[in-house]
Amino acid sequence: MLPSNFSTPDPLPTRPVNAPGASEVSRLQAQVEKLLILTETLWTILKEKHGLEDKKWLMANPFAR
Repeated sequence: MLPSNFSTPDPLPTRPVNAPGASEVSRLQAQVEKLLILTETLWTILKEKHGLEDKKWLMANPFAR
């Protein structure tokens, strides 16, 4: 599950729905949402199968800040 403070801002908040490229932006937003759900699901499976914890992984991850 995503943290409660996680939100994705609208990249084009003032762009009209019928503007050129609006359908492409909507399609990409839907793809990103699906990928977020998939990633969250896979991480949950890994945590359950291997007893992993977010905090331990972040400490071991060289890319985490």
